[in-house]
Amino acid sequence: METAPEISVVVPLYNEEKTAEELVASVKSTLEEIGGTWELVLVSDGSTDRTDALLQEASRLDTRVKLVVLSRNFGQQAALCAGMDYARGRSVITMDADLQHPPEVLKEMVRLWRGGYEVVFTVRKGAAGAGWLKRLTSNLFYRVLRRLSRIDVRAGAADFRLLDRAVVECLGGFHERHLFYRGLVNWVGFRQIPLEYAATPRFAGKSKYTYKKMLSLAEDALLSFSELPLKLAIVAGSLAMLLVLAYAVHITVLFALGEHVEPGWTSLMCVLLIFGSTILLSLGVIGLYIGRIYEEVKRRPRYIVRRDFGFERPPEVRD
Repeated sequence: METAPEISVVVPLYNEEKTAEELVASVKSTLEEIGGTWELVLVSDGSTDRTDALLQEASRLDTRVKLVVLSRNFGQQAALCAGMDYARGRSVITMDADLQHPPEVLKEMVRLWRGGYEVVFTVRKGAAGAGWLKRLTSNLFYRVLRRLSRIDVRAGAADFRLLDRAVVECLGGFHERHLFYRGLVNWVGFRQIPLEYAATPRFAGKSKYTYKKMLSLAEDALLSFSELPLKLAIVAGSLAMLLVLAYAVHITVLFALGEHVEPGWTSLMCVLLIFGSTILLSLGVIGLYIGRIYEEVKRRPRYIVRRDFGFERPPEVRD
């Protein structure tokens, strides 16, 4: 049986044929400079271009380069989960494939880990190539998340981090299907330290992380770590009731003062619309949480592996 390497680097890829070879070369070069034993675990998340073929060739040329091919596109968080399940290193580093996470930063991450830290999470100092809308929505998301949840995820945080084996095993025991690792890593604790880095421009191609996917990730984050939306539904219902009561008191006072009060269609519709919209809002929020419960109780796997290359044996399937 192979001895577990000191470092595992996990990288999910989706249609990254223009970046794959440069990614492998850059990460391998950096790991050689760091020293010690290592492996590079590449996860193809349902790629439909030449990404799989290029990664298979890289695995054939170097046994330390491993490849996991998923049966379809399950999403970045599920691909990260697959990579961490397969990784055997005493430390596991996760990073993106577009090289906006500079491989050179791995040196400082490993140095801090060797110094005793169990989690080294990175904080981006700048978003190279990102438009103003993406920067604005990103900052707004982290601000809202910190206010609505019990976790403190810093603005500029990303899935570029180093985890000690103890942390990886802890995360492997979690069962939720809707993953948000930035929040989970913060939640588990351990000895953590931030590390700032300057993001570089994307090496080639376009980002596969659309606004729709970012919105889905934001939904996962908020609903996984906060019950506040449910409480806000109660607040909205209470405010609607107070508005209706205030209107009723207003009409009663006018009637008591001898003012002519014409029962009208407008006032009735206002009351109905306030109550109706509040009920629909509350049901919508509750429905989101019930939908999550439905997804969890089905207990479907987070990902399905079609093939893997370079591994002595596949990991045990986690619930």
